[in-house]
Formats: sequence, C-alpha cells, structure tokens
Amino acid sequence: MSAVPPTPDQLTQWPELAVLEGLAGLLAVVRPALVAATGELADEDFITELQGPTALQTCLVDAILNQLDSLETALSRYRDYVTAVDQRLIPPTTTLPF
Repeated sequence: MSAVPPTPDQLTQWPELAVLEGLAGLLAVVRPALVAATGELADEDFITELQGPTALQTCLVDAILNQLDSLETALSRYRDYVTAVDQRLIPPTTTLPF
C-alpha cells in the first residue's frame, strides 16, 4: 500500500484508487505467503535440483513473484500519476511515456 492513503477528494475523482490500494495490500501478503510455501526458492539451483510436483510448484511461484514485481511498479506509477495530476504538475490529458 502507499505510504499515504488516498484522500476523500482523490477517491471522489479517482475511485479506482480504493481497489488499487486493496490490491497493493493483498500483494504485501501474497509475496511472503508464496515464499513461505516454497522455501526452495532460497536455493539458487532449485530448478536443476528439484524434481516432480515440487519443482513445478516452485517454478510457478517464481514466475508469479516476477509478475508481482511488475504489478507493484505499475501501481506505484499510477499513484505517481494521480499525485502529479492532483498537484497540477501535468494536465489530465497528457499521455505518459509508460
């Protein structure tokens, strides 16, 4: 979640922030839960050393964790965009480079 929660005015203008903040909170719980469920991720050679269902589970968790990084970056950029618009640093119709 963001360091500063959205203000009521921001939620009025940007109602999706409520859902995005909830998603960010969920991500904060998902990451440690997945890592705890697959302690094998701590081993750098888990792909070559594991076999069977454990290897598949570990590879899938690793892929999910990589996607979480991208999602967290996108959430952060969205918050930055909302903050910039709210502070009138950029007009709301400006196309961002990402």
